[in-house]
Amino acid sequence: MKLFTLSFVLFILGALLAYAETPKETSINWASSKEIKDHIVLTLESKKGEVAYGPNFALSNDALGENFSEIYLVRSTNLDDDEQYTLYITALYNDDDWRNYTGAASAGGDKLPLVTLSKTGPTCNDTVTCKYEEELAVSMDFFDVVDAMTSSFQLTLTGNRTDHIKIPGSYFRAIMQTILAE
Repeated sequence: MKLFTLSFVLFILGALLAYAETPKETSINWASSKEIKDHIVLTLESKKGEVAYGPNFALSNDALGENFSEIYLVRSTNLDDDEQYTLYITALYNDDDWRNYTGAASAGGDKLPLVTLSKTGPTCNDTVTCKYEEELAVSMDFFDVVDAMTSSFQLTLTGNRTDHIKIPGSYFRAIMQTILAE
């Protein structure tokens, strides 16, 4: 009887531990700035000042997830009250060569500064396709963000392939709502 009780208790504890360690997927209504704002992380960093990290927009739909593992906006305010907006993008894809993103532009055709932060890969499991990763940073100015708040922001990445990313205005409104009024 003791063996049965001990086994039962261990089974229950094991099941609870497995449940506690299972990552919970967060579903966000990407049309609601309030829900997006609930997932924004605010930090205070010594060199960057106040920093707001938006949630990972690449999780918003499966089509983005096929080519991008991370898309998020960071608003930072340094000690001189200079605000910077940077869209961080991690392109993670299966292909036969690098995409080598070299340009970024908004829907209006305005070129945006693009920096390649790192490249990782290729990791090949077979001879047909390999996994590549490119980490990118696209600088935006205040006016780009304000324009994006009203409707959406459409980004075109160019290189060996052209990709389009459309981020709803609610995402930018949520980021802007983190600005503290003095």
